[in-house]
Amino acid sequence: MQTALDELYVKGNAKAAGKFYSENYTAHAGSKTYRGRKFILKYATSLRKSISGIIVLKTGLLSDNGNRICWRRTLSGMHRASFRGIPASGKKVK
Repeated sequence: MQTALDELYVKGNAKAAGKFYSENYTAHAGSKTYRGRKFILKYATSLRKSISGIIVLKTGLLSDNGNRICWRRTLSGMHRASFRGIPASGKKVK
């Protein structure tokens, strides 16, 4: 998990999406469901454009049944541009 986050969010390595996420990857965020590695790549790109100097503070595995995992991550950086409708604050975010 940590390596995937470092590659995608910290380094901006787009090829990592294919290495760490399956084509049928599914992400659940609130009441929404997102599918495919294209989503994770689009999300990582958008996040990197909005939050500069991203670092991974913490990752945690919540559950793993062999076929599915549930995990939590904490990132930090400077909020430099609008992200998902949230205007840039110019402040450090976590």
